[in-house]
Amino acid sequence: MKKKLITLIVSCVLLSSVAFAKGSVKGTFKVIPPGTVPAAHSAKSITVYEIASFACPHCYKFNTILPTIKKKYGTKVTFKFYPILWNGENPARLFYLAQIKKGNAVAEQVKNEIFSYYHEKGLGQQTYQISVLKYIAKAHGLEKNLEKELQSAPVDAKIKETKAVSKQYKIRGTPSFIINGVLLVEGDDKPNLEMIFDTLLK
Repeated sequence: MKKKLITLIVSCVLLSSVAFAKGSVKGTFKVIPPGTVPAAHSAKSITVYEIASFACPHCYKFNTILPTIKKKYGTKVTFKFYPILWNGENPARLFYLAQIKKGNAVAEQVKNEIFSYYHEKGLGQQTYQISVLKYIAKAHGLEKNLEKELQSAPVDAKIKETKAVSKQYKIRGTPSFIINGVLLVEGDDKPNLEMIFDTLLK
């Protein structure tokens, strides 16, 4: 009886991490309770919550290949970016300020530049300082009353949403991807994400 119980527990753990069963989505992932592994080709579209850190090299790497994924899937796969707040809030606040004031296209540019300042220009943790972020803000017409705007109510609401998503899905590492609110994928494995997308989409 004890042996059977151990076998059952191991089987459940594996099921939560990898799905290769016939007729189900394929790839490496965890199922978010109380969800179940989706049937293959059961989704008309996919929404992905991308939880990332500007300080994370794997998140930076994924950000450089994200355009190719977006181009491949078009409107079938939508990414929503949530910058995790572990190292500080300032870059996330600037990203959200750009999103609120200038729209998603400019926010995407701001996101790319923050990653670039941290990883390509080698500024590292200095990127989290207002004195550095102001140069990115100025390039996009966001420098006026910058410190006040970064603490505004609409930006605060976005920060609150980010904290809620991180808590709801128990994010422990970055990058993490929440797919249609059911699957959790950890790491920057592009082929694995594409396998999931390809087998989930109709």
